[in-house]
Amino acid sequence: MGIFGPPNVEKIKAKKDVNGLIKALGYQKDSLVQEDAAEALGEIGDARAIESLIAVLKDKEQKVRKAATEALGKIGEPAVESLIAALKDKEQKVRKAATEALGKIGEPAVESLIAALKDKEQKVRKAATEALGKIGEPAIEPLCTALDDPDLTMRTAAVGALQKLEADTNLEQSLRDQVNAAVEQVSDRGVKFDRKMKRGQATYELYTADDAEKAKKFLLSKKVTRGFYYIEVETPNGTWGIDKDGIYLVKLLPWQKDLSLGECEGQISAWPSMHAIMVASQGIMDNVVARIRCGKCKHEWWDGIRLEKATIVRCPKCQTYNKTRGGQTHIHVVHV
Repeated sequence: MGIFGPPNVEKIKAKKDVNGLIKALGYQKDSLVQEDAAEALGEIGDARAIESLIAVLKDKEQKVRKAATEALGKIGEPAVESLIAALKDKEQKVRKAATEALGKIGEPAVESLIAALKDKEQKVRKAATEALGKIGEPAIEPLCTALDDPDLTMRTAAVGALQKLEADTNLEQSLRDQVNAAVEQVSDRGVKFDRKMKRGQATYELYTADDAEKAKKFLLSKKVTRGFYYIEVETPNGTWGIDKDGIYLVKLLPWQKDLSLGECEGQISAWPSMHAIMVASQGIMDNVVARIRCGKCKHEWWDGIRLEKATIVRCPKCQTYNKTRGGQTHIHVVHV
């Protein structure tokens, strides 16, 4: 270490001088020198640096603490206890770095990563989920637990981590079956998460399904309580959604206006809400969702119809095309 300026970390690193790097780590006049020294110690991976890196976890500079955390992760299992301590750091970036570092260490860090799944910051919980996904068999149970997290981003991360585990050729078939069952369960019987997006003030949770009835059943199990929030499921028979005012069909399909398809008369047995009727009557949507009774088999289901004109709807049970007339003068409003 020179007496006329900061230590030259690159030269010390080139010599693999661990003691010199430890001294540079303590050079508090320049946090960049400390960061570089921590990074170099991590790359060398010498356990002699652990004690000094632990001390730096209390440095006033967040970037220095983060660099020390990452270095401890590279050193590996001997640093587990230090990284567990870093999970309690006041800065989420440091806790996130500790979580990622523990993930690289593997199985000895599982218990700590499970604890990190309860961190107050989403980014830390997500990092813990992804880290568990890299560990393998010991992580399956905690990842299955993360599938119940109320946060959509967390559930998505858990599904992704489990899918990576399922793709691991070294995983036993029984465990692979367990992973598949967990992913299928969170996919809500055929409804699969696609992405979450913002559009102006609106937030959308977007899903896909191979069947409209599965989509409607899924949506009717959901409850949206805030405005400008929409859950939509794209199916081969139209895109269905739900917001705080109830279930809706994004738009009618072209064949639903072809009245020549009608094989029997369908009856409207219930309407979802007065709001849906008002939206349709104002021309904001080309349909309103109502409960239909099949004129042939008497099965009932929710479907989109035109408010003032007849619409073709297809019974999901007997596949009969029903001509259903809107313009009801007596409307029984129900809330779904």
